[in-house]
Amino acid sequence: MSGMLTWYSGKDLLNPACGGPDPTDSSLVGAVSASSSKVGSCGDRVRVTKDGNSVVVTIRDWCASCGPNHMDVTKGVFSQIAPLTVGVLQGVTMVKVADDDDGS
Repeated sequence: MSGMLTWYSGKDLLNPACGGPDPTDSSLVGAVSASSSKVGSCGDRVRVTKDGNSVVVTIRDWCASCGPNHMDVTKGVFSQIAPLTVGVLQGVTMVKVADDDDGS
């Protein structure tokens, strides 16, 4: 599936809807729409890829402003795909992966 990637940070990372400890800006986690996500749901692992750069992200939170093909990720994830100054990436490939996929 092709979709959009944005990033979030700071206080927005606190108290993730899926539970567990608060992630940091360097955590490899993301947030998706609670009601309409085609990307995945709490606990799912998703490989996000753009222009040959790829990262495996664990969904840990809900994103109120995200549409069905949109994932909001930490700075740590986004910066492995593109510079933070880009802000919004379109045409990002997102594919669910198995729990034992190490991302390589």
